[in-house]
Parts: sequence; C-alpha cells; structure tokens
Amino acid sequence: MSYSGAGVSDVIYEITTEPAVTGVEEARFWQVHYGLCMANLKLRVKGLGMGPTEEQAIMKLRERIALLVRNRLGGGYGRGAGLKWEVSVQFNGERTA
Repeated sequence: MSYSGAGVSDVIYEITTEPAVTGVEEARFWQVHYGLCMANLKLRVKGLGMGPTEEQAIMKLRERIALLVRNRLGGGYGRGAGLKWEVSVQFNGERTA
C-alpha cells in the first residue's frame, strides 16, 4: 500500500524549506486504492502558540502543505487523470528555553 511514485522526496524537501518547519518527524505516503492516495505528515514547527495569530499561521501552513502534495504528486486538481490525495498534518511545537 505504500506509495513510492516520483516526487515524494521533492515534496519532503520542499516542506523542510518552509520557514516555520524545523523538521519532518514522519512522512508516510500511501495508495489506498486505485485513484486515491493518502499523505500522513508529522512536522516539528517553531512558534506554535495558542493565540489567534498562531492558529491562523498554522492553518495556512497546513493548507500550503496539502496543496503542495496535491499539486506535485496528484498533478493538481482540475487537470484530469491525476491521483486524488488526502493529506493529514500533525504539528509538534519546538520547545524554547
């Protein structure tokens, strides 16, 4: 069931270049069945607070990562024959002393 198609390492690399991301703890890519895949990511991020500004930043980061996976691995929505990707992202905050 694991997905090993082209572009997975590029997606992981691009995620690590996001300014808020300090590390990728886990990255699993699965082909659930014909035409449907799933990406499960566990990322370490800095500045993970509980205020409304931080929550918005995390929501936007989650959306950017989901779009990145869908566009790179699925060929982008609306382009026809690409795979559909469901993306789940878990964030763990960096502890600051």
